[in-house]
Amino acid sequence: MSKKILSIALAVVMLFSVLAFSASAANTTVTTTFPGANQMGFRVVSDAYVGMPAGEEVTVKVYWVYPTGTDFDSWLMSVGNVVLAYNNEAYTYNTENDGSTSLGYDGRTWGAAYADYMKPAGNVNTGATITNTVISGLTAADKAYGWNDMVLTQMVVDTSVTTNAKGFPVDADCEVFSLSFTTVREITAADVIGIPASTITKQTLLAYSTGSKQVKFTAANIINNEPAVPAVVAGGDTLTAKMRPGEVDGTVDLGITGTVLTASFDPGKTPVYNGAGEEAGATAANLAAVGVQVRVDGVVAAAEGTCIYDTGDGFNYRPAITGIDADGLNSLIEVRNYITDVNGNTYFSNWMLIDAADVHDAAVGNGMTGIA
Repeated sequence: MSKKILSIALAVVMLFSVLAFSASAANTTVTTTFPGANQMGFRVVSDAYVGMPAGEEVTVKVYWVYPTGTDFDSWLMSVGNVVLAYNNEAYTYNTENDGSTSLGYDGRTWGAAYADYMKPAGNVNTGATITNTVISGLTAADKAYGWNDMVLTQMVVDTSVTTNAKGFPVDADCEVFSLSFTTVREITAADVIGIPASTITKQTLLAYSTGSKQVKFTAANIINNEPAVPAVVAGGDTLTAKMRPGEVDGTVDLGITGTVLTASFDPGKTPVYNGAGEEAGATAANLAAVGVQVRVDGVVAAAEGTCIYDTGDGFNYRPAITGIDADGLNSLIEVRNYITDVNGNTYFSNWMLIDAADVHDAAVGNGMTGIA
């Protein structure tokens, strides 16, 4: 099938309506800059959430982000280093070798697509020198995050498999690596983990392979503005996606589930009763809208709805990307959910990649008639 979306529409649908409230116009505001031609970027995502208590494990994943239309059948990456900065009053990095300049790799896991190309013991630097060096060069914007500790992950290829010059294939929807942290105290929205801008092309590098040599990206060609912000709307690197046949033959609808915990946001639920005194729903006084944004071929669209359903410790909702043509099922679609409170504040999940072909195959396995 073609890797181009031929047509796509947006709607919001619900499995079960528990809370109802008024809706506003769909939010298409996007502050993130995505890589363009001859550029690449980083995406840092975390499963930390606002209100997360102390003593919980947090997984932070680092992805490479590519321009729309990248030919992954021929594109080869080479190794590169990544500095992740954090506040050690909120998190501690999970290693038995804290303070080492090379041995902190016990808290790092290579992404499945890259593990065969990398040395399992590739360097992870948790030493004071890297922290002091990075802190001394932080930009004003980076200082505002309160970062006071660093982890430098170095990609080291297994030379029995490949070399820096030969490179290796990539999987755009697989993290390059993940790091394990533990929360020290209750997490707030200010407890961001990210890549300091001052480290780009210094301690943090991106490089690709021509098949015979390694080429490093310049600072102008690296997009770095997606740190891992603790979520109000949950979503680490994936979202629960469901598929159903679309209204038009040859199309499908892709439902994306958003999750919000009461620990992160209290919707202000008040039960509504019917004439028989039975609970028939509820209002959500603190919530104005739920929605989804989708990015396909660089174009962002959005849709909002008015219904959520109770989960006991919070609520879910499922906006739907509708009318996806069969020829688009091999596309990687970027999505994120959001909620807007009654004061006009909007809270987004991380941007996430949805592989429609994978979701389609799962739906067929659950009984849906396949789209040829």
